[in-house]
Amino acid sequence: MILGIDLGSETKGTSQGVVFDGDTFVVLCDKGFKIKDVHDSIVTIIDEFKPEVIAIDAPLSVPKGLIQLIDGAAEADLKFLNREVDIQLKKDTGGAMPWCMISTIAFKGIYIKNLVANNYKGIEVIEAYPGTFGREFGKSKTKDEKGYCDFVLKRFMDLGFTVDRVLDSHDKADGAIAAFIGYLFRSEDERLGVSVGDGERAYYCW
Repeated sequence: MILGIDLGSETKGTSQGVVFDGDTFVVLCDKGFKIKDVHDSIVTIIDEFKPEVIAIDAPLSVPKGLIQLIDGAAEADLKFLNREVDIQLKKDTGGAMPWCMISTIAFKGIYIKNLVANNYKGIEVIEAYPGTFGREFGKSKTKDEKGYCDFVLKRFMDLGFTVDRVLDSHDKADGAIAAFIGYLFRSEDERLGVSVGDGERAYYCW
């Protein structure tokens, strides 16, 4: 079983979890879960579904420059205020948002990664970038959310997969894509792409 997580930056319930068994995507809640509920939500999901891989649509590490500042460096290297893996991801895929723009999402992603590492054995946590899977849609997924969801659903159906309920938000769609990326990672599938920078890895698929 694979768990895909799309993390929202808002305090409302825009974070979504989707599990995938290789045949069917199961969206775990209609309204998502709130920031304050992340710990309990993730623990409940892991205990129930026992995923082998958790793929999170969020940065799972901190830029070098920020670490230097926290450590008290007199002159932090400002070029490292973005992670090297993000720079490489943008070269590889044409996408990737600056770390500073999604720091809230990053903190939640790192929190989940540490939660899993400290409380569970045998679960791999990877950083997933869903943006490339829906690239051919060619429009803003927030401005035409229904169109984006329909596009993602059709792609999954064309691949022979099913979805247990309607994908009616881009958060659910991206959670499903993250789960698919985790599935490709576990299967060592050649459709999986990876960007590497300073020892960090971000996974994506087309």
